Amino acid sequence: MFNWFKTKPIIDIKINEREIKCPYCSIELEKIPVRKSKCKSCKKIIYIRTNYLTSKKLLLSEKDATIFDIKEQKEELNDLRISNRKTLREYRKSDFITKVEILTASDSSCKHCKELNGKIIDINEALENDLLPCKECTYKINSKLATGWCRCCYAPHIE
Repeated sequence: MFNWFKTKPIIDIKINEREIKCPYCSIELEKIPVRKSKCKSCKKIIYIRTNYLTSKKLLLSEKDATIFDIKEQKEELNDLRISNRKTLREYRKSDFITKVEILTASDSSCKHCKELNGKIIDINEALENDLLPCKECTYKINSKLATGWCRCCYAPHIE
């Protein structure tokens, strides 16, 4: 299990989570918006995000929301990479699993992931080459994010 609470905060934007203020004009808001909304004073869009460490709502400008999303995605992809490595190490502990097969999301996968589909490799090779998540993946779960979101996984291959 990962120690989620000892990781560094995912953004380096200075945010005061106790004040309910517009990130643009700093006018106090009556309440925290539930979803993105326009400030009544400056008419700019306030973006809402949740700090996954504290579960508190963050009121962000468009620029800060984009930075938040990109940094959060990078951390999530790193967590996925760590999870894949842990899965491979667990397979390696068994007496009968020596190879793994890469499975993809079939037809909805990007071309880079489709090239990996069905590939059978030695567990040690998979650990050395760090194939998943696919670094070239172009599948987008959100059009604003900088990189793709790989949905490939390892499955044990028993001969």
